[in-house]
Amino acid sequence: MAITKTTTLGSIEVRPLRNQFEFSVVLNYTDSIDDPDDADLPVTNTRQILLSQKINTKQEDGSYVESDTDISSYEAIVQSICNLVWA
Repeated sequence: MAITKTTTLGSIEVRPLRNQFEFSVVLNYTDSIDDPDDADLPVTNTRQILLSQKINTKQEDGSYVESDTDISSYEAIVQSICNLVWA
């Protein structure tokens, strides 16, 4: 059989940043890799992704440009929470 990878969004946390008006969104994922023919599997890993409303990108001249974080590739519930918290 084929190896399968399953990713599950376990929880979403909203945390304050620099002050009481700025928040980050923390995504807690669990990844599981399984193969029914392999006795050493499944293997499970947990990971966190920290999303902030703004990101700073360093330019070639050394200056920084601030832009909104692109959340379009995340699940609909993540987008909804980010849009609500960052409104």
